[in-house]
Amino acid sequence: MTGRERLFATLMGKKPDRVPVSLPFGPYGTKLTGITLDEFNFDAQKRVACYLACYKAFRPDLIAGILDPLMFAESVGLKVEFVGGGYFVPEYPLKKKSKLAGLKLVSPSENPRVPYFLEVCRTLASELSDNVVSATIGGPWTLAMHMRGLEQLIYDTVDDPAFIHELLRFSTEIVKVYLDIVRQAGVGINLADPSAGCSVISPSIYREFAQPYETEVINHFKAQGTFLSLHICGLTDPIMTDMVATGARGISIDGPASLKKLVECAADDTIVIGNVPTELFLQGTKQEIEAAVKQCLATAAPRGHYILCSGCQIPLQASPEKVKQFTDAAAAFG
Repeated sequence: MTGRERLFATLMGKKPDRVPVSLPFGPYGTKLTGITLDEFNFDAQKRVACYLACYKAFRPDLIAGILDPLMFAESVGLKVEFVGGGYFVPEYPLKKKSKLAGLKLVSPSENPRVPYFLEVCRTLASELSDNVVSATIGGPWTLAMHMRGLEQLIYDTVDDPAFIHELLRFSTEIVKVYLDIVRQAGVGINLADPSAGCSVISPSIYREFAQPYETEVINHFKAQGTFLSLHICGLTDPIMTDMVATGARGISIDGPASLKKLVECAADDTIVIGNVPTELFLQGTKQEIEAAVKQCLATAAPRGHYILCSGCQIPLQASPEKVKQFTDAAAAFG
């Protein structure tokens, strides 16, 4: 089977020749190619070269998580300064809440990095047509975080919840716009709300302020026949049933979360995705990596509808040898 055939068999509830494997690489390809992080962030062809190098080295069925989490926030006034491959935000657009009333979405065509991102998506979809390529857009809570700042956003949930709901209404519409634009580039689309997990906010904040808006985005695309997966970083056990209740076709969980619990609470046709701990790609032995792969397979593969994946993005400092040990174990035991 090709990677595409393997993924679609899994989506349809059929039995593939082995469990499909997904890897969210982020900028990891810079480690394989010598391309700088600045080039990765601004040069479409060099970014494509990084992803293709990852595919050639590790052969996953799904190249996942093509994302630029700050790009879309830039379209609503976030100023980002890139320095030496890293970045910092000198000031959030909504440092003053009163500015929300005048905030407007800059046309995506006027954001210089949007055409670059879409070129990356289109090129990879063409180059890897026997496999599946998916792009990830940040969820409403995460976009609100980029506009207001995380600490202040959390305080606002207590001090001014009406403002937070107004902000989330605005960010939800932006997320819909960008997911639709990326979908038209010929790749799959995923929703990630990394800062909405219980490692950052309480379950009650998630249920009131993040989950309803994630659900709205997911239902919007489901009505068009497009299904999204949802990923939240960190610990998500206390909100796992709420994540499933969003209606996302796939639920992707990070290493700290319980794969067993997700299997138990997932709907029959929910695609379970995860969750080999990313720290193993930094410090794990071959035996530990193989054991983690076997444990994930034993827990989730028997029900079908399962994609083996790292819990989150492959760390930039990870050894290529350890990433290869993961994909080798997936092929051997999957």
